[in-house]
Amino acid sequence: MTFHSLEEFICFRFNILAQRLLKGLLNIHRLEGSRAANKQNRTSMKYKPTGETSAVTNFGLQIFFVILCGAVLALFVWFFEVKGVYALIRQYQAQSFPTTEGQVLSARMVSHKGSKGAVSYYPAFLYTYNVNGQCYEERRYRYDGYTLCYDEANSIVTSHPAGSTIEVYYNPDDPADAVLSPAVVSQDVWFLFLPSPFGYIFLYCLLNAWKAIVWPGRVKPVAGGVKIMTDMLTTRVRLPRYLPIDLGLITAGILSFSAGIVILFADAPSAVSAGLFALLIIIVVSALVFFLAILENRFRQPGFGD
Repeated sequence: MTFHSLEEFICFRFNILAQRLLKGLLNIHRLEGSRAANKQNRTSMKYKPTGETSAVTNFGLQIFFVILCGAVLALFVWFFEVKGVYALIRQYQAQSFPTTEGQVLSARMVSHKGSKGAVSYYPAFLYTYNVNGQCYEERRYRYDGYTLCYDEANSIVTSHPAGSTIEVYYNPDDPADAVLSPAVVSQDVWFLFLPSPFGYIFLYCLLNAWKAIVWPGRVKPVAGGVKIMTDMLTTRVRLPRYLPIDLGLITAGILSFSAGIVILFADAPSAVSAGLFALLIIIVVSALVFFLAILENRFRQPGFGD
């Protein structure tokens, strides 16, 4: 290439230099973009779970929550219902036990301080008795172990001092099983009803946690499974105002708490009969509310957005 002047040569070389510089800048930009994309992909693969992994994680959490709710409910039922019912049954059966004369070896009061500072008392005995020539030694006063105020416990202990005789009720099938006070009192019954609302709350959480599980392979129902009705260009959805199971559990909880209060202060002649009557009312009324809610949701006229 022939240049006619120095200026043409300088412009030519400057043009070539500018083209190379521009090409180099473009290559650097492309390289940085590629590195950033690769880094983002590696970060996504390392820290962000895939859709399948996320679904498995959610399913595991749902199962864990169901197990947790079930465990809490089982513990509540065991400590507040099963043990209470078992003690009540044993107290009721002890009323028909044969009796024998026993001798008190020691009698004292045992105090118990509650979480709020209230002190309750329990009569503690050690006594011996004979059944068919066999001598037995026992400490049990009642099967339920319910506590008393100071005056009541003190009256029982002072009425049967050490060395005195006492009437002992023993189990004919197991003479080593004996009790001094076989009567069923109101505390044996109301204690089964008063804490029940908490059990219904735990049951509600368990049922809702179970319904929320998305089982692998199960297709979610459209609109959550509510009834959808299409009429020409109008689509209507019938949404339940209240879930029947919720109304049933709420009704059972309110009635159980009320029954516990009534049995506690009413001092009914027969605590067992009062408890059975209250249980019958709770079952019948709660079931009635449940089925009425089902019928109301089924026959209620749907509206726009209703």
